[in-house]
Amino acid sequence: MEAQLAIAKRPAANPSCQIGKPTTVPLMANYYKFKFTNPDKKNVFKYSVKFTPDVPDNSKKIRSKVFHGTRKDLEKHLNFFIFLGGTCVYSLENSPEIPTLESEYDGQKYQIDITWVQSISELDNDMLVFFKVFFNALLKRIKFKQIGRNFFNPDQSTKINHHNIEVWPGFASSLQMVQKGVLLNVDIVHKVLRTDNVLDFMADVRNRCRNGDPQQEMIKALVGCTILTSYNKRTYKVDDIDFNLSPKDSFTIDAVQEGEEQKTTTYADYFKSKYDAQVNEMN
Repeated sequence: MEAQLAIAKRPAANPSCQIGKPTTVPLMANYYKFKFTNPDKKNVFKYSVKFTPDVPDNSKKIRSKVFHGTRKDLEKHLNFFIFLGGTCVYSLENSPEIPTLESEYDGQKYQIDITWVQSISELDNDMLVFFKVFFNALLKRIKFKQIGRNFFNPDQSTKINHHNIEVWPGFASSLQMVQKGVLLNVDIVHKVLRTDNVLDFMADVRNRCRNGDPQQEMIKALVGCTILTSYNKRTYKVDDIDFNLSPKDSFTIDAVQEGEEQKTTTYADYFKSKYDAQVNEMN
């Protein structure tokens, strides 16, 4: 007797659905629309930023440091604002006239002129940029950590000690411009992190390397990897390994404030004073 195989067929037509008669179907998606909770704040305004003397457009770090000296004064006019790319400012405040601000960086004095440009509409590409920067800044403020393009919550991590791994919950987000404005798409993701430290990993590579060059094997294993530092919970990408340096070697720290001088310190002493972290392996 042959067994009969049941093959799935197309579901029968719903008699309530008639050709030419539309039917409302409720659907849900993980897309969300930004809404301003303050009824008096419904628009985003764009301002241009000009530095005198000029700071090149490709010197974003210098522009940011120069601009940082004006934040308190600018907050008096714009309250909350976002400084983007060294060339423009976004704010919910409409302030057409902002006086020239002054700042100083690395012994050089600067004048900063902030000029009202336009009110941004919901379908303007600048609105997409504003919400992207705003959302990422919000996640960093609530202590989420960015790894790659996604954000994770280390305070809600789960440790699996038997396998020397730790799982961080988080989410991937993206912003898209649609017919009615900007939508936020959110998906749940997790990040699996190894809990063994880099020093132990390098020692393991050295012990397993019998015929080849241990240093070259360490470079192959670590370069390109992302590591998480325990003292400040920040991630770094390994670009290279300098085997000629040790925590006992010295380097120069630039002056932070006017009147200070450069100083020389060892890597071990720097970690102790900066992060209160003790370096145990000095070689």
